[in-house]
Amino acid sequence: MIKEILGDDYFMLHSVSLQANYLVVFAHIRLHPLVTAVESDNIATGFKNMVGNKGAVKISFKLAETSLCFINAHFHSGQD
Repeated sequence: MIKEILGDDYFMLHSVSLQANYLVVFAHIRLHPLVTAVESDNIATGFKNMVGNKGAVKISFKLAETSLCFINAHFHSGQD
């Protein structure tokens, strides 16, 4: 649905999910040749650090010589 709204000038670089946490990165097609080192990861911090109802997801990549990292996190409230 997002791709339909953005149109043909954009492509989905990567997506990652962890239960309710979801992250997707789109980029303009002109940037495609400049994108390298795409990585994603997730970490569950819910019940016994195994359940994905709490935690974080990330997508990182290099755009030319610039490193970018996007993180979406949902943690327990009141924790240190």
